[in-house]
Amino acid sequence: MLCTYIVFDNQETPLNSLAILPADILARPYIKGKTGIEDSAIVEVEYLDGSTTPLGEMFHVGIAAPSVTPMIYEAVWPRYSLNPIAGRTFDVFRVKNLSDDQLFKILCGCKAALGTPYSIIDLLTGWLPNNHQTICTLEVQQIFAKAGIKLDGEPPRPFPNDIVKSACLAYIGRVNA
Repeated sequence: MLCTYIVFDNQETPLNSLAILPADILARPYIKGKTGIEDSAIVEVEYLDGSTTPLGEMFHVGIAAPSVTPMIYEAVWPRYSLNPIAGRTFDVFRVKNLSDDQLFKILCGCKAALGTPYSIIDLLTGWLPNNHQTICTLEVQQIFAKAGIKLDGEPPRPFPNDIVKSACLAYIGRVNA
């Protein structure tokens, strides 16, 4: 597979809540009264499983894309796609000491996953052992693993909260796009 990207020197960009860099993990936080019922259900399952974070509950994760307009690679209905982040709130997490090679592999992995089908049945059964590959947490975990980065959360059931608690990630801040 051919994958072409212009790689920016991400090591010289200051870490702050205003900058979203390619390959940052974008996590959707649960905000009472502003989160849909289907996303609230994910938060409830996480709570029952004991998966929490100091920042609160997360119900979705994706990967920031290299773009002038902030975009996210994400596994959502009906397929893995590239979408604008406008109108949504995200907590931004960045891999500590991300190399250019790892950045390249993550972005190529995102590009290769585009179009992967996603179904509601897969979402509902994705918490059980099977060959499911399309819920948001598994997609992020697998793409990062191919770049040599281990994120927390054990398949077949990593939760968004597990991903963002990974020791290799630094919390950057909250973005209201």
